[in-house]
Amino acid sequence: MKFKIHFLFFVFWAIFIILADTDFILCIFIAAAFHEAAHICAYTAFGAELDSVQLLPFGISATLKNAVALPCKKEIICAAAGPLANIILTAAYFIPENIVYGSNVLAYCSFALFLINILPVMPLDGGRILWFTMLSVFPYKKAKKLTDTVSIITAASVLLAGTVTAAENGNISLLMIGSYLVIHIVFKS
Repeated sequence: MKFKIHFLFFVFWAIFIILADTDFILCIFIAAAFHEAAHICAYTAFGAELDSVQLLPFGISATLKNAVALPCKKEIICAAAGPLANIILTAAYFIPENIVYGSNVLAYCSFALFLINILPVMPLDGGRILWFTMLSVFPYKKAKKLTDTVSIITAASVLLAGTVTAAENGNISLLMIGSYLVIHIVFKS
């Protein structure tokens, strides 16, 4: 297995250290790494081999050596593993003897990652769960049409909510997420 570090990793971390709250950014990174590690564990439990792991500015990305098509039920489990890991990490905050400095920020970041990733929009985990659920029930073309329709409606709703939030209080986080999702859908089609 190869281990790589994305060239932007150090650039982004230097910018974060200068401009942002590094504790918050570190918590996002930890929550994202925990999330991705759960996907890796699920896929390897079903026999997939890792080709490489890459350290990214916002987490970890894994590439499978043998992209074997798993049955829909196993793909759903693999897709759900990341969000489930974020829920477990969030829940750990509420165990009183485990509360340490910064754990509330980690719990918040982990829960935010859960909420984003569970949206039924491709390529997010929620979109993958929707896709493999539809594929297990309907023929390919109908499953694709239903998944695409739900993805478009959800992404457009996130973009609209982000626009309203940005206009009302200046927070552009949801606007950026919605923009990314809509752009991804447009260029993927």
